[in-house]
Amino acid sequence: MGPFKTTAVTLDNSVVDDCLIGLPSANGKEYTIGVPKEDTHSWLDKAVTFWGRNWRTMGFPETAEHSNIPLGWGQNVKVRLCENAGGITVYEAESHAKHYYSMAEYNDLRGRKVDRTGAQPADSVNVLIYSCTDTDGYRPRAGDIIVNGESSFTFSGTTEQEVSASMALFRQTYPDYAVIKTVSAERNGLLDDLMITAG
Repeated sequence: MGPFKTTAVTLDNSVVDDCLIGLPSANGKEYTIGVPKEDTHSWLDKAVTFWGRNWRTMGFPETAEHSNIPLGWGQNVKVRLCENAGGITVYEAESHAKHYYSMAEYNDLRGRKVDRTGAQPADSVNVLIYSCTDTDGYRPRAGDIIVNGESSFTFSGTTEQEVSASMALFRQTYPDYAVIKTVSAERNGLLDDLMITAG
């Protein structure tokens, strides 16, 4: 079989056996998966796991008429390694309603120097929320509060004083929280990846 390997891939809490993993991209972080013809899962905007690592699907799967394909694989799915992906919590600016995103990359550059290209804004928090994250559909906005990881904190109170006291407790609990400045989107499949700058 040469450089290609078959392996089981976990998708939507189920295992798809005999997926064919192709050659890696030049950076070693992207692969193409050959999906068995009999598989009926949707591979669009998904998180997948194989080789003990987390990946996300990229773009639309490539499919062809199964009768025209002599081997056992019916579609190709491109995946990218999510090496530093973890969860983040976002609190809405006005209501402080909490939203959790399970697949995101959080890069805190506050107080750090960055390279001369300026690709990463200095003195900021940069977050990439992957389109494959499970979410309640809320899209973060400027002014929202962001916390690295899954937060158990819930704001309480209805009066201004109670909300203020709750915010003081939140600041003690999460001194490294950040406030979102900008949110931009990049299409991946049917959903968007969200790029966030906060400070």
